[in-house]
Amino acid sequence: MTIYALGDYHGRSIEEFLEIEEPTSEDTILSTGDFDEVNVINEITGFEEESESSLIDVGGNHDHALIYEMPISSPTIEKGDKEFYQMMEELGKDPDAKEYLQKVVENPIKKFEIGDMTGVLVHGGLAGHIQSDNIDEEMKNFWYRLWEDEDFEANFDKMDEAGYDLMIRGHDHRKDHAFRPKKGFKPTYRSRNLQEPYKLDKSKNHIITHGAWYKGNYIAIDEEKLEIEFKSI
Repeated sequence: MTIYALGDYHGRSIEEFLEIEEPTSEDTILSTGDFDEVNVINEITGFEEESESSLIDVGGNHDHALIYEMPISSPTIEKGDKEFYQMMEELGKDPDAKEYLQKVVENPIKKFEIGDMTGVLVHGGLAGHIQSDNIDEEMKNFWYRLWEDEDFEANFDKMDEAGYDLMIRGHDHRKDHAFRPKKGFKPTYRSRNLQEPYKLDKSKNHIITHGAWYKGNYIAIDEEKLEIEFKSI
């Protein structure tokens, strides 16, 4: 079984992903949100129904902003075909897409399993850097950015408290893998080579940022081998 993780769609269709990977009912899709376009939401929900693949999904900061009609500025919106108010209007005309988006923003953190490892799926993080002072407490998991060493350490500490072995996240639009030895060790290390598949070390905790799908990036994890591969289209 393969576990795929992708998000930060920002209007990009998942058609290429489905054609290349052809996920089956034995596979799991981890989705970290930020759709921006109704058609991408419908692709995700339609794929889940047709393929019977397991979908574990959380919402992103863009999804939260659209549901609660809280206009935000973003380079991905500025580069897109629609302004924020147009995205809200489009969502309002599709009750099924809006219902789905409401569901995922109400659940910003979800657990999952990879083999005997316990994971947490979140768009931003459990802690980290917040760029604006106007972000309410209940919204912070959508907005946390992991930039500095202390951001990673804070997340690893929270993972230790909750018993998570790994975190899969999006939001920062980069491909990244940080890890820290278990049993109270504090130093955090960062992978320097994400070009080839490699095994996840079960003696360490992991924070994996899958990269942005609108740039063609996602990850695949072989659950039996615990082998991860950062992929690009």
